[in-house]
Amino acid sequence: MRLYLLPLVYLLLLPFAMAAQGYRSSLDDFYLAEGIDGGKFFKRLSIAVGKQYIPGEIKFQFNGFVDTVFRDIKQEDNLKSKESYAVHVGSYFPITLVSDNSMLVLNIELYASVTKLSYDSIAITARKNIMIPYETYRAGMPVSIEYRIGGDVLLNKSSKTIIGIGGGLCPQIIKSDDYNKQIPILITPFIKGELGFFAGLAFKVRAMYYWGTYHYGITEEYGLFDTPNNYTKAEFNGASGFSISLVAMPFSFLWNKN
Repeated sequence: MRLYLLPLVYLLLLPFAMAAQGYRSSLDDFYLAEGIDGGKFFKRLSIAVGKQYIPGEIKFQFNGFVDTVFRDIKQEDNLKSKESYAVHVGSYFPITLVSDNSMLVLNIELYASVTKLSYDSIAITARKNIMIPYETYRAGMPVSIEYRIGGDVLLNKSSKTIIGIGGGLCPQIIKSDDYNKQIPILITPFIKGELGFFAGLAFKVRAMYYWGTYHYGITEEYGLFDTPNNYTKAEFNGASGFSISLVAMPFSFLWNKN
């Protein structure tokens, strides 16, 4: 599921855009002023903090002497995402109102994440295990077309429910120690959904899914267990992953009251 699937997202949003064409012809000045006019960048600003999950597999191999006995071990295991963090900061720009409280928008963000990839420890002997984690870093700019309903459409505190769905592309840099297998710069399709409420500030829960796979890198160690003649290699391959985040709109306390 790669770039060619992205048009499906826009096909899903097409009915909203068509409905908006008829709606705009009779749009009241109030909704134009509150929903479309510029100057509200910071009122639409959002900050998201969450966790990035990267499903995948690790290919492990060990060979050498341990306790005077030669070991030759090859094993595959599932990746686990530990100590994972993702941060998004961005805002959106109205494209067109679809109804009194729904809108198509262009959302632009900056984001960064760090994820420690690990796996279950692997037994080399009855008393000696190995698990060598690997950290991967990302930085990018997700750009998406979204359909939004509720308070962050008209920036109104009285509209308690906030809903958003959409999709787009994320140009990003991914840290890898093996650029011969994977280039560090990618453009990754994604879809996202948000559900939130207003209680003093606007808060939302966000889920994002990124398509594609990636070769994250390799860890290598020599001479483990104070024994010079052994070698360990772990190769990390996984999906682009998905994230779950808590979103706050810090300037939403400036929204209208009616």
